Amino acid sequence: MNVPDAKRLKELEVEHGRLKKLLAESLLDVEVTREALRKKCLEPRHAETWCALWRHVV
Repeated sequence: MNVPDAKRLKELEVEHGRLKKLLAESLLDVEVTREALRKKCLEPRHAETWCALWRHVV
């Protein structure tokens, strides 16, 4: 492996780490949203509205 290849590999590894972090944050956002909808769905006054939304998320 020559020097330009090694530099490119390092750049790709850094980018890969950044993308993995973004994916983890996005998955966490989705899970938090699902949990919030799940809790809202249990509240009687919002049951119809939130349960309808919940079906579209899941």
